[in-house]
Amino acid sequence: MICSNPYGQGEQARTEPFCPFEPVVWVNTKSRVYHLAGSRSYGHTRHGAYMCESEAKAAGNRAAPR
Repeated sequence: MICSNPYGQGEQARTEPFCPFEPVVWVNTKSRVYHLAGSRSYGHTRHGAYMCESEAKAAGNRAAPR
């Protein structure tokens, strides 16, 4: 794990302090696609978690098309 968040992949406010230099993204854990803040699916998919963007990439997730 690149961002060592002791809370796991919980809510956005708890994840932000562990990602001081990069955005917090919402990862759809079923499709393995991550969404940036402001996108339609950010925080709204059935299966998902907040994490640092670098952590999402390292786990093999890909960015959603813009």
